[in-house]
Amino acid sequence: ERNWQRFSFILDQYQEQPHFIDSHLDGLLTKIINIIREEVLDYEVKHVAFRCLYFISKVRGYKVVARHLPHETADLEPLLHYLENQDPGVQLKWETHYGLLLWLSIVVKIPFHLQ
Repeated sequence: ERNWQRFSFILDQYQEQPHFIDSHLDGLLTKIINIIREEVLDYEVKHVAFRCLYFISKVRGYKVVARHLPHETADLEPLLHYLENQDPGVQLKWETHYGLLLWLSIVVKIPFHLQ
């Protein structure tokens, strides 16, 4: 919880001029995506990563963040699987839904073979 407060406090400082975090955006998103891709981690840990992803997109804008998300066809199946396993009745984890849909919106635009 303390780490989340520190993270959100630091990013809140960039609300006025969000373009200052652009040089750090790739590093932040790489760490977040690595946490999300890690299969052995608990869903709660991944939810915190999605909260961070949402907060970054709130500060910098979803269009800029979406350009920095990985867009590989190998991500399509895990993203769909993770989205299917989400409980639609749990509204406390809406940041996870937001992050999954944002990332999925980039991945589905990639031309790939249907097999």
